[in-house]
Amino acid sequence: EVFQPLCHRLAMLLEVLQLFDDISHREHGRLIDDCIRNTLLAMTQGFLKLVPNERREGYNFVSQIADALLEKVFYVWIRATTRGSAPQWRPLIVMLHDFFHHIETVAQYKKVTVCISDIINFILQRGEGARFFGGRNRRGRLEAGLRNSLKELHWTLSTAVFVWSQLIDLLDMVGLNSNNRDSEIYAVSLECLSRVVDSLIFITPIDITMTMPRASVALPSFAVHNEETPQGIPSDNIENESVSSTAFTRLQEHMDIFGRLSPLLLSGCYQSEQYPDGAVHAYQALCRLFMVYGHHSKLTLAQMTPFYEVILNQTIAFKMQQSSPIKGEAQTSRVTQLVCVILRNSSRLFSLSLPGVHVLIPSILNVIKDFLSGSVGMVGQQDMTGTCFRILGSLVSLPLQL
Repeated sequence: EVFQPLCHRLAMLLEVLQLFDDISHREHGRLIDDCIRNTLLAMTQGFLKLVPNERREGYNFVSQIADALLEKVFYVWIRATTRGSAPQWRPLIVMLHDFFHHIETVAQYKKVTVCISDIINFILQRGEGARFFGGRNRRGRLEAGLRNSLKELHWTLSTAVFVWSQLIDLLDMVGLNSNNRDSEIYAVSLECLSRVVDSLIFITPIDITMTMPRASVALPSFAVHNEETPQGIPSDNIENESVSSTAFTRLQEHMDIFGRLSPLLLSGCYQSEQYPDGAVHAYQALCRLFMVYGHHSKLTLAQMTPFYEVILNQTIAFKMQQSSPIKGEAQTSRVTQLVCVILRNSSRLFSLSLPGVHVLIPSILNVIKDFLSGSVGMVGQQDMTGTCFRILGSLVSLPLQL
């Protein structure tokens, strides 16, 4: 009842904003555009202050209005940037930071960040003058409204990279190491980073339909292989499916993907016990990031050490779980799930001449032994057998690399 009058007034304001949006392609002058953006930002901020953290039944309209306002704010700021108006991003980032504890904020942030990553993907493949998003879009489930609005803008690679950097700066500000973070919001944040990694370093044509598995299931689709269904997680052939050398070089010229994303993903891996759903996305993206960069560039031992640490942590937890006489079902499922993610996304680990990779041989072999011996009952043996043999095959050339 408290929200009904506010809801009605905001619905009217959204209609006015829609009318403005229809005529906003005309030039109104920077002063007027800044005033309209700031008014929209203030209205969104004022509404989000009234949104309760715990939603009760019948509060769906609150989420719908919050989604509409946030979507409009993102679009107005990005549109102004693509037009060269150079709006101040700091007020928007501060507002998003203050309300990142709302699931609506995180969900809209994920949609925008993934979409901008796909735009960069597209430009790297086809150039800045190509028509954007022909045919079926790559993200079959991605909401069409915001995506269709963004794709109509005039994009250059430098503009897309600038917007992407502003969005990643927000996660740097929020941080992924807060002990008070809601587990759902934490998982959505890491899923966003995982999809960004997929888009930027696994550059494939945009019109290929791919679906992302949800992290909340007991065993994700990328741990249960199905040859007939396109997976959100490509198969073990990381080098064959990743960005080409030419596109990778161009990507490196404009963006430090490794430096920006690896610390955030490592933070998610370190907190796998507190946030298991988020850890699935963190390990998946981290392994693939290191495999692609290990294939296309020379990583140093200092860069590889944190990666080895998080892998060793999970393999040790897996062996302790296997040897424990009392196993909690939830704990067993979670640890096994993460080990499956590591193996499937690092199956070429020993064939890339990575510095110091030999330290992982004993722990990885022990894990493979458990899978091949049939002592791991949680995962389909046929699924992991192929991955295990790929890893064993990659060990053959390792003596020549040392």
